[in-house]
Formats: sequence, structure tokens, C-alpha cells
Amino acid sequence: MRSSNFILKSAVVIAISCTPLSAFADKSWSKKSVRKAQSILNMHGYKVGAEDGIWGTKTQVALKQFCNDRKLDCDNDEDEVIDTLKDEASLYCDKRYTPSAGELNPTSYDRTFKLSSTYGYASRTVLPSFENFTNGKEVAGDHPDSTQAIIRAVADFNLDGMDDLIVTFHETQQKSMVLYSDGEGGFEKVWLPEASKSRLLREVSVGDFNNDGRPDIYGHTAPHDWTKRSDNYKKSDTKFGRDEPDFLLINIPDGFKESDISDLTNGNNHQGAVADLNADGFLDIISLDQKENFEGRSEFFLYGSKDLTFSKAQPVPNTLAKMQYHDVEAGDVNNDGLVDLVISRVLPQTNIMSPGELIILLNTAKGIENGKILKVGKFLQDAQRWKDVLEYRQCLAEKQGFGDPYEARPGTSEITLHDYDNDGDLDIFYTQHIGGSFKNRGSIDKGSRIKLLRNEYPDFVDITETVIPDQRPLEVYTRKYGVGRPFKIFFSDVNLDDKADLILSGYSKSFHEIDNGAVSQNPYIYLFDGSKYDAVHRDDTGDLQWRSQYTPADLNGDGINDFVTVRFARKTVKHHVIDTYLAFPWLK
Repeated sequence: MRSSNFILKSAVVIAISCTPLSAFADKSWSKKSVRKAQSILNMHGYKVGAEDGIWGTKTQVALKQFCNDRKLDCDNDEDEVIDTLKDEASLYCDKRYTPSAGELNPTSYDRTFKLSSTYGYASRTVLPSFENFTNGKEVAGDHPDSTQAIIRAVADFNLDGMDDLIVTFHETQQKSMVLYSDGEGGFEKVWLPEASKSRLLREVSVGDFNNDGRPDIYGHTAPHDWTKRSDNYKKSDTKFGRDEPDFLLINIPDGFKESDISDLTNGNNHQGAVADLNADGFLDIISLDQKENFEGRSEFFLYGSKDLTFSKAQPVPNTLAKMQYHDVEAGDVNNDGLVDLVISRVLPQTNIMSPGELIILLNTAKGIENGKILKVGKFLQDAQRWKDVLEYRQCLAEKQGFGDPYEARPGTSEITLHDYDNDGDLDIFYTQHIGGSFKNRGSIDKGSRIKLLRNEYPDFVDITETVIPDQRPLEVYTRKYGVGRPFKIFFSDVNLDDKADLILSGYSKSFHEIDNGAVSQNPYIYLFDGSKYDAVHRDDTGDLQWRSQYTPADLNGDGINDFVTVRFARKTVKHHVIDTYLAFPWLK
């Protein structure tokens, strides 16, 4: 048996007698359609011989067996039958390399949590819709290319004791929005200043830059080039990447105002962070280049001051400057009183079995750019898993017309530092994914597997298998069935037992489609029992199983985190909506 993320499912062809083929024998198809059908049947193991476009007995028998095995209606007209075959063919590789539901489901669940007995549905906020890859063109919510709304940050921006949200609109050039809590699960929607307009606002960092007690906003932009993806986007005259710099918005009593830092910032960061790197009492900026060959400015650290001016740090070491990054988190990982950085990245295929899926940059009194570099974490322990990934990608290229595959990109993405065992040391939680693109198709970026490195500085020990054992749905890397990589890792007391549980936030719900919903685990919530994080049954999460972007926030100021979710309300308002669930305070 293969030790693998993917179980290879062999197609078994059952011999059948040549009984009368009724409607199959009577079909009169074009040679083009017959060739397409023959190609798909051969691909699935129903051998018809030469793909010659001749509607012979072999093709008829194979088509009948194919349709009967899958309970498909193939007695329709030519075009409908071909569409049915194409739909099946589009999932050929995904089904072949996806584990069965039985292999994905945990052997046990923590059934102590029930959404309906812990949280009550509160309110719905309808968000505007914009067309993808345009200059913020507003469209009807059911437009096929409407953009995704994403919660990027949570903080009490107006100092009323309740958490507010920052919402961005993915892959459209539009401003961001702040949603002020009304205390009952609803929100007042207010647009942020023009400086927040971006083709892709990838990360929002929150911190008090001017030490006035109000949380400010730093936006890390990653403005992709859309000129090849849409005729509706008009590119600016300035050089790509420099036309949308990062931005800083200072929180004032009547809203936000821009502090212009456009001459200093990258304008093409995948993510970043803010922290007081030089211990002078003022926040500094950490920005990561999205691409190692980015043509714009590439300062890595900007040191802040009380008058909101920033100075550039010295260049980072070459070993860091040449890497392609995904996320960065700041925290004191060696307990020396200085803020260090933990960085996730894209990995060369040659490094997947070696330490270095994360980079730790240790701070020093001479500046963090002069700090020691540690490489920690191995992407894979089993070489067979990577072989399966490459086989799957080759299957897409050869069997489903994706064209030549470009290099598969293993990588680590979201990071959160959290002292899970209360020993005084920050442990490292992060997710893994696999990306890559094809000549004839776009990119495929799947995988959300959570890793945990326990901090035993100078060592960081992988204890994932014992502390987060049940997360097989997150290890499926196929395009149709795989769960897309998350963009936040939260810790919040989900079941109100005074322990910090683990929550993933993302906008994929693909796990419901594995084996027609037979996967019983909700892969985004893990309850902490004091020593490990246990799986949660999807039925216990109620409406949450049909929503995404699980975000904990105290919406009514009672000191207990509530649930915020996002979904596309297809049957009602046909827009992305924010649904909220308030915790029952009497349970604490």
C-alpha cells in the first residue's frame, strides 16, 4: 500500500456482452464528436481502439458501459452527451488521485461543541460586488466574474469596546472598507481613503504608529499584472508594481487619513508585518517582495519615528534577498527581549526533504538585518508524496489538455506564533501548500496542512502528528477536491471552555465535494483539549459548514469572541454577505 496523500484509483473495465444497444446504435454523430467520445473513453480505460471517428460497435459498447457504471444519462442528443463526457473527463485526474472519504475521515471526533447551543445567529450584512480584473467596475452580485470579499483584519478602530473589520475586494481595483460593529452583530459600512485602492491588497497589518492609543492600518499591496487576463482593465502609465505602493492610514477621531510613504515602499509585497524591531518605542515596517525578480523598490525594513517618518534599513543578506516569500510574523522566539521574524516561502524542489521550509531571522542589538538566519522545518518526510504530486500534474497535462506543466512550487504560507503549551516560548503554527501552473491553464494552488514546530530554542521540533493528528482533508492537493490554502490562522475559545482552539480562515469549501459530501470532518476548526487539537464533525458546526472565512471577533464588547463568516448568498441577495453568530455569554 502506498504511503501517500493520494490513493491511485485504477479504472477497472468489466467485459460485457454485445446486447442490443438501442439508442446507442441509432446515433448519427459527426466524426469530430465521435473522436472526442473515443478519446475520453480510452482515457478512462474503456478501450475503443483507434480514435478514428467511426461510430462502430466497440465505441457503442464502451459508451454504454461508461454511462451505466456512472449512472449517466447518455440517451440525449450528441452535444449533451459530449458535454456529459467532458464533465467526467474534467475530473479524471482529480478522482484518480483523491483519497476516498473513508481514508479522509478521522477515527474519532470531539463532539462537545455544537454551534446551535453555543452561538446564536445574529445578523447579515450585504456587500457590494465588483467585476474581477477591472478598475473596480460595480456589477450585479450574480455576475459570473464578481470578486471575492475578504476579511483582512480585526480591531476596535473607533474605541467603543467592540471589534470592527477591514474588508477588501479580491482582484479588482477598489478601495477597502471598514465595518464598524453595531453591538448586535451588524455593521456600519464606511469606505477607507483612496490610498487603499489596489488591484490586490494582500495583507493588512494593524498597529499604533503614532502612539495615540488608536489602531492604524498598514496595507501590503501585491498588484498583479492583469493586462493579459482582461480587456476591461486599463493599466496605468507608471511602471508595474510602482503604481500601487503600500499605504499607511492613520486613525483619527473622524476616520482615517493617509500618511504618504509611497517613495519608500515596495508596492508589490505578498505579505508583511509591523513591529518595533529596534526597541525605540515606535513601530517599524516589514515588507516582503512577492517575486525575486521584481523590478521596483525592494527595501525590506523601514524604521519608524514619532513624527511618522521612516528610514531605510541596511540591505538584507543575499540569502534572504534571493528568496520568494509568502508570509512573515514578528515575535520574540528566543526570549532575549528583541522581536525576531519568522518567514514562510516558496521552496526549490531540491529542498523539500531538507530543513528550511521556514526562515527565522534573529534580531540583534546591531539591527535585525544583521541577525542570524535559522532554517527550520521539512516540507516532506516521505518522498512518495512528492512523486504523487508530480504524477498528478503530469496526468493533468496529458489527459486533460492542460499543456506542459511549469515547475511545481511547494511552499509554506500562513504563520501564527502561539504558546500552545504555556511554557513561555512562542511555538510556530503554519500551513503548507503546493502551487504551479500549466501552459494552457492558470495556476493551481492547493493544500492547507497545518504544521506545528515546538519552540525548544535553538531547536524547533516538529510535533504535528501528535498534536494535530486529524487533518487529512487539508492534505489533498488536487484542483477540484483540494482545500485552498487559508489566509489566516486564529486561536480563539470556540467551545467556551477557557482553552484557545485553532481556526483556519479561507474561502474554499471544496472539502464538501469529496465523494459527494461524505467527508464528515470540518477541516477548519480544531478543539484544544490541553494537549492536542481534535477534529470537529461537520454536523456539529451547523451553518458554518456552508460558510467560509471563519473569523473570531468580539462584536458586542462582552469579552467573548463571536463568529464572523463570509459566503456568497446565491439563492437570496446574490451578493457576498457577512453572517455573524454571537456567543451565549451565560456559558462562560
